[in-house]
Amino acid sequence: MVKKLSYIMVLSLVLNVMIPFIALGEEDYQIQLEKVILKTKELFQISDGYKDFTSQVSSYNNTTYFNMNWKDPDGILPTISVTSDQDGNIQSFNKYYSDIPEQETKLPKYSKEEALNIAKDFMIKVDSNMYNQMLFDEKGYYSSTWDTNYNFNYFRRVNGIIFRENNVSISVSKITGEVMNYYSNWERELTFPRTTGIISLEEAKIAFKEKIGLELIYKGSNFYPRPLDVNGEEIQYYLAYVIRSPYYGIDAKTGEAVEIPYYRPYLEGGGDDRAASEEAAPAPVITPEERTEIEKLKDLITKESAEKIGREKLSLDDTFILRNINLYSMWRNKDEYQWNMYFVKELEENKMTSADITIDAKTGEVLNFYKGYEFKETDKAAITKVQAQEIAKDYLRSTNSNIYDNLTLREDKYQKDGDLTFYFTFERYEKGIYVENDGISVGINAVSKEIFSYSKTWYKGTLPSAEKVVDMEKAYDVLFEKVGYSLVYKLYYEYDSVGMETRSIKLIYGLNDSIPVIIDGNTGELLDYSGKPYVDKKDISYIDIESSYAREKILTLAEYRIGFYGENFRPKDKIIQKEFMFFLWKAINPYRNEGEDQIDIIYEELKNSRIIQDKEVNQTRVLTKEEAVKYVIRAMNYGRIAEIPNIYSDMFPDSKSIQEGMKGYVNLAYGLGIIVGDGSGLIKPLYELKREDAASIIYNYVFK
Repeated sequence: MVKKLSYIMVLSLVLNVMIPFIALGEEDYQIQLEKVILKTKELFQISDGYKDFTSQVSSYNNTTYFNMNWKDPDGILPTISVTSDQDGNIQSFNKYYSDIPEQETKLPKYSKEEALNIAKDFMIKVDSNMYNQMLFDEKGYYSSTWDTNYNFNYFRRVNGIIFRENNVSISVSKITGEVMNYYSNWERELTFPRTTGIISLEEAKIAFKEKIGLELIYKGSNFYPRPLDVNGEEIQYYLAYVIRSPYYGIDAKTGEAVEIPYYRPYLEGGGDDRAASEEAAPAPVITPEERTEIEKLKDLITKESAEKIGREKLSLDDTFILRNINLYSMWRNKDEYQWNMYFVKELEENKMTSADITIDAKTGEVLNFYKGYEFKETDKAAITKVQAQEIAKDYLRSTNSNIYDNLTLREDKYQKDGDLTFYFTFERYEKGIYVENDGISVGINAVSKEIFSYSKTWYKGTLPSAEKVVDMEKAYDVLFEKVGYSLVYKLYYEYDSVGMETRSIKLIYGLNDSIPVIIDGNTGELLDYSGKPYVDKKDISYIDIESSYAREKILTLAEYRIGFYGENFRPKDKIIQKEFMFFLWKAINPYRNEGEDQIDIIYEELKNSRIIQDKEVNQTRVLTKEEAVKYVIRAMNYGRIAEIPNIYSDMFPDSKSIQEGMKGYVNLAYGLGIIVGDGSGLIKPLYELKREDAASIIYNYVFK
């Protein structure tokens, strides 16, 4: 949406830089800046010893922002950047040291709790009123061992209701305890509706079902690895309940459906936008080795024939030069290929027009095309939106008569009579069920009445049966209980005919937007975007580690989500292979949420990473010290070094008990601090590890 810009912002865009305050020639800005500088220096205790200071000013939505930068050319003092409005409200704070000594350990000197208190004190100092409306995003918190800062995020909460559009992020150094970065997206002039006179949650659920609703669709598996069917083949589509409505939630006051709030209108097409084509996405170009296989397919169209078809379909004469022609594999339909051609024509010096087309390399069917066009200032639309729709439909009837009855036009309310271009999307339905990502898009030039773009995506495989889908009421139960449905505040933008912006807060019943709304059509499970069961982020904590010698190490690992789910760690129990492999895998992938019930998938990943070999898999075997360090050393990519023969000495009195081929692993692990001796000089390679011993090894692997 077009936003009203102040004179200053317009000028800054013209200059393509932010405006130094002295360029404005206004004393008011100089006075404001002086006050802001003094307040900022006092607030953050900024030294008078800085030799370089620069400032910039910009204005937006009737608010002036000053960006101030303090820099020490000698590099003794940290560089500090602060953005504040004219009233001294801090929008951002950044601190940077040019010379940071390398840390000897990855271990933080400040705990998460200490960092949270530091962040709290900082934010209260910046704006105590703002802090009183903040809610820490504990669920979204994540800390990595390689990040030198704790990164915390906060949402705004008003009247006990979340307003996610206003938020604060802050970073605290794990080493020095200093606040390094702070950014607030916070609006102080908003009015929040009261929670009185609203419909109940049950009424809102009924309204959601009636006015927004779930829809059963064939959902595409667009992420790797894809789920497999019973034959081990990748599944292209699965049945799922999703929300396809343009409405976000239910107005808590009126019970009516409200649209998803946009910051600008979503316009699908028009101008020089090219038709989006999933099939046209660049796949790996065919190699000479692959070419040998392609030649076995005798019915592929030749390059010359492909060019001829392309020129005929686009009505291109010899003035259009074929710049590129490539053969690609079609990933959605096995053993099929497509020719992609790109033509250019010089209109005059330094002015070109272009066209491109993709055809099926077997049948010659046009999959997509785009032909450039240019409008004059005096051009006007010669057809209405409805007339353009009929041109598109007639074209589809003539080119896709066999599938036309499976196509349904998707309405786009943003296109209107008078537009110079129209872009129509026809979606694929099979027996009344929408097939995600499949369909045909057509672009119409409303001045010349010509079709300037066309794109077709169509899966030719077998879609899953819809005979045994779960009842929709069960899907709604999953939606409301597992995704979450509650009162939230949402910021909405409205614009008048001249582009003037009006903003308002609505109180609505909405879904938790941090969880995907994908419900398996056959099982009723909540799924993630890859089609696998959704796993919520879990914190790790234990109730049985007080007497463990590795207690502090276990707790530190748990803080980084490295460990076992469940409240019992069982530190004195012997650890079996699958438990250690899960522990190690979590150390490698702390951001992943798979549980121990998905150990087979984890083993496959570890085998693909060459951390464990097929012949070594014995999930229930009690693990020895030398076996454990073997997997850790491989995880560190030192496996090949460990296996170099005849270079490792007998470092320990009991080195002879190290099994053949394992001495390199044990010696490296000892040298890297992954393991230690027993206090008497022995390494005890065949010692059967306890779970607390495994924690010590994993801790040393992560933090040494």
